[in-house]
Amino acid sequence: GLRMARQVGQQRAALAEARFTQERTIRSLSEILEHYVQFRQNWELANMTPFVKMLADRQAALRDESAANAGKPGTPLVMKSAGQRQAKILTLTGLAQVALAGVGERTAQVDSLLGQAFTTAAVSLDSTGAKAAMQQATAQVAQGQWSAAAPTQTKAATALADIHAKLKQAGAEAIARAMKEIERQESLLAAQKALEKLMPGSGVAS
Repeated sequence: GLRMARQVGQQRAALAEARFTQERTIRSLSEILEHYVQFRQNWELANMTPFVKMLADRQAALRDESAANAGKPGTPLVMKSAGQRQAKILTLTGLAQVALAGVGERTAQVDSLLGQAFTTAAVSLDSTGAKAAMQQATAQVAQGQWSAAAPTQTKAATALADIHAKLKQAGAEAIARAMKEIERQESLLAAQKALEKLMPGSGVAS
């Protein structure tokens, strides 16, 4: 009976240890996931504006390439390469759109104006016709229709550049608002300290 009781106790201890280990592992994994999500969100907030600028620059470069190829017979290899690169920009723009919308939703909780700027940027990729132009240009360059592709790519590049400019302006305005708020808080703190010194028992001679 004593031996059995000892075995039961050992089994319970082993189960408790296993449960504790499992809970600790789950907690650790949850913390890692939380840190990863936070890192990704912070990365998106800091990097989406320059990422849009990169897309605009690449789109403009493809437009210049199409303009340079206008009037020239396109070889299958050149047309395939141009089509793949244009399609890649379209894919990256789609990913950027999702990220911009996410940043807008999260940032709105802290700065509604900045959040709205990111949300508007995400919507603008469709409303300006940027993505549609990229899709059209992908088909055009793949067929060697350089003269037709150039203005289509110009439309996409111009839209991306405009979206980037507005995001950059919104970021600058957000920094200005934050600085103003810091100054206001510092002024309130200074006033509070001055008031405390004037209160009875503060040790300051009246």
